[in-house]
Amino acid sequence: MMDRVAGKVALVTDGTRGIGLATAQLLAGEGADVVIKARRKADCSCACEHAHLVHAAVREETTAMNENLIVEDRFIGPPGHGQGGYVCGIVAELVGRAAEVTLRRPVPLSSPLEVRRLDGGGFTLSTQDGVVAEGAPKALDLDVPAPVSYEQAVAASASFPGFEHHPAPTCFVCSSEYPETRGLRILPGPTPDRSILATPWTPEPWLGDGDGKVQTRLVWAVLDCPSGWALYTLSGFFGSRLVVPPALGRLAGKIIRPVEVGARCVVIGWPIGEDGRKGYAGTAIFSSRGELHAVGRATWIKAAA
Repeated sequence: MMDRVAGKVALVTDGTRGIGLATAQLLAGEGADVVIKARRKADCSCACEHAHLVHAAVREETTAMNENLIVEDRFIGPPGHGQGGYVCGIVAELVGRAAEVTLRRPVPLSSPLEVRRLDGGGFTLSTQDGVVAEGAPKALDLDVPAPVSYEQAVAASASFPGFEHHPAPTCFVCSSEYPETRGLRILPGPTPDRSILATPWTPEPWLGDGDGKVQTRLVWAVLDCPSGWALYTLSGFFGSRLVVPPALGRLAGKIIRPVEVGARCVVIGWPIGEDGRKGYAGTAIFSSRGELHAVGRATWIKAAA
C-alpha cells in the first residue's frame, strides 16, 4: 500500500473510533497525510493524539472538512494566483470523474483554503474573504474534433502565438519560459486549416501520482489553457492583442482514461461560441494513437470595455 498512499491526503469519515480510527492509523503508518472527520472537536483532538495524526477536521452537519489546503507557488497562472484549471482540478478530485467547477474569484497562492462539502456531491474552496471555487458532479457531452497526428501537433506548436506575445508569461502550463521540469509547456498553435490548435505533450515524471498516472488536477490544468488560446487565435474573441490575462470563469471536464507519465499525447483546443462577454471553447487530450483521454469545456470572461 505504501506506494499508493504515501504523500497523499486521505480523508476518513467517522475516524474517531472503531474501524474508522483503525483505518486512519493504518493510512498514517503508510505515509499518508490523514484527515479525519467527526461531529465534535474534542473527539477529533483525542483521536489525533491517539493515532499520531497531524490534521483533524470537525464536521458540522457534514460541511467542514479541511482548512489546510493551499495552492503551491509553482502552480501559478497569472501573477500571484493559481492557474485556473489546476484549481478546478483540485475540486474535481473531490467531486469525481466528471465535474463542472466555477471560479468565483482568483485563487491566491500559498494561502489556506477551506474545503466544504455541499449537498448533492459538490464542494467549495474558500479563503477568509469568501468562496473562490465551487464544483459539482455534471456529465459532459461535447462534440470533439478528430485529433491530428503527434508530428502534426509538433508542427502546429511551432506557431504558438505566445512566442510573440503572452498575457500571462508566469503560467506554469502554457508559458514557454519554463523547462519541462518546472512547467508543462502546453504551447498550442493553429493547424493548417485553422480549425483547431494543437500541441504535443509528454508528461514528465514529476506530474505523476506515484502509480504512473498524471494527477487529476494536472490533467485539468492542461484542459484550461488551450481553450483560451483557441478563442484568442481562431475566433478573435479577445481582440487583436491581449494585454490583461483573460479570466477562466468555469471549466467542465471529464477524464475518460488516465494519462500515463511518459506517454506521448496530443492536446487540441477549439472555439465553440460566444455570448456577450462570455466565450466558450473546448480542449481534449489524446494519446498519440488517437485515444481520447480527457475533454473539457471552458467558459472565459472577457474584460469589460
